[in-house]
Amino acid sequence: MILSIKRDILLLAVMCFGIVFSGCAEPPSGLGYDTLEFIPSGGKSALSLAIGKATNRICVAVKDLNDAGIIAVLEAAAARNVTVQLLVDADYNASLAGISSSVSTNFGNTYGDMDDNFFIIDGMIYLLSSSAIAADKFVVFKMTDRDMLYSFESEFLQMFRDGRFAYGSDSYEKKLPVNQVQNYYIRDNWVELYFHPTDSVFAHIRARLGQTYTSIKGNLRALGQSGLALLLNDVMNSCPGSTLDFAPGAVVKLSNFAYLLTNGGRVLDTSFDFNIIFADLDTQFQTMIFTTFDLMDDSSALKNDGVCLMITGPYVKEIYNSIAVKTAGAGVSNVAITPPVFKYPAAYQDIVFSEILWKGIKLSGTSLDYAPCFIELKNVSTQSINIGGYRVIITNFNVQSEPNIFTIPYGTVLAPGRHYTIASSTKVFSVYDFYWQWMFINHTGFTMVLQNGLGNNIDRAGNVYNAPSTYGGNSGVPMVRDLTLPIGDGALTTEWSSAVTVKNYYPTYAAYGNLGTPGSD
Repeated sequence: MILSIKRDILLLAVMCFGIVFSGCAEPPSGLGYDTLEFIPSGGKSALSLAIGKATNRICVAVKDLNDAGIIAVLEAAAARNVTVQLLVDADYNASLAGISSSVSTNFGNTYGDMDDNFFIIDGMIYLLSSSAIAADKFVVFKMTDRDMLYSFESEFLQMFRDGRFAYGSDSYEKKLPVNQVQNYYIRDNWVELYFHPTDSVFAHIRARLGQTYTSIKGNLRALGQSGLALLLNDVMNSCPGSTLDFAPGAVVKLSNFAYLLTNGGRVLDTSFDFNIIFADLDTQFQTMIFTTFDLMDDSSALKNDGVCLMITGPYVKEIYNSIAVKTAGAGVSNVAITPPVFKYPAAYQDIVFSEILWKGIKLSGTSLDYAPCFIELKNVSTQSINIGGYRVIITNFNVQSEPNIFTIPYGTVLAPGRHYTIASSTKVFSVYDFYWQWMFINHTGFTMVLQNGLGNNIDRAGNVYNAPSTYGGNSGVPMVRDLTLPIGDGALTTEWSSAVTVKNYYPTYAAYGNLGTPGSD
């Protein structure tokens, strides 16, 4: 929901849609354009004080503004003829019910979440780590620069005018270029600013973390993004001394990434409300990565708006020292996080990966650029199982992109002993259950995870560091699971072998050797 507290609509139009944002994008009197200050505590008081001194214009973009004190000072500012505009997530508009000032609304597109979380008060930007203002556990970056201010103003005004933007449509093309990287040089620090969509922001985060050569130090309130979790695990493996501290509230989201807690990660028995990662401290490349949004699960990555701030330079160590003081003395929580159960050979699940044909070399003599691929699941139980909502997540080795994720359509029921086959081509396979043209399985290595409808990992196949050939598959030949009970861990190479028969292909392609049996044993 988008709300505006305003006293002079005509004045607002002249000020904000004029030639150079003059009058509504100026820093406070006496301040230059290169302000950068980290506020590790007392963020609510700092906001209240700044709002109370405002004389011109206030823009607020937060997911939720459920704080009576902040609402009161905003109303007081509007009462003294300060233009106040509020932009909140449509799902949280109830918190603003009864606000006394005149309000205009524009719901825009409500697909996803809004997590921009910033205030612009008379030209000064306050970037918040969380919209939970009432709890006052957030941290703040207070900053401005003429170009940076223009970026925030442009972002805000476009959201305020048009609402959020539809996922998977041409609406993204309407956006101003502010969702691209914005670079600034402030107080001897290189500052990078990234606006939504957050799927592209993740690419920048992974790119920087992938260049780490000493260590990382992180404080995360949540982590549910499998590609980033795997990358963090790789960095922690290769960079001794790396640590990740999680807030207790992150526990429920860490069940799928419990390996991070045995590899330099821990749950701090403290309360903080921010996502900050430091890389290569005490070097000329020391960097801080700060996000206003949660590092959420893969399926939500395209749904969110948000802001990511990266700083490289001497100020990074000062920020780190402030965070260290804020979390100092916190004990390690004794909350037990149980990793997904993959016992060999005593335990197995009812739905398992049974056969995989990965993309190999080009099929000679065909019009296909690359060999087709398929993923076959099998119900090894004695009962029919509703597999609607189950997800196959493919993470490819050394590929800087989001994992491939496929969700089985809801209502799909798999009978005992039957297969469910996902295919990348309708020209090659004569038997399949779903055509997934975006399937990609890297020949240098991959990991597949099968999740049930509750998001729990129930099976896996492959190891991201091992090529499919080590599992028995090779170019154009599938890897076939040993389904002799009890079924073992699919990450082990001993559980797979090469296909020796061909079935369920169209005749043109059935002549290419042992291509496996998609949809059949």
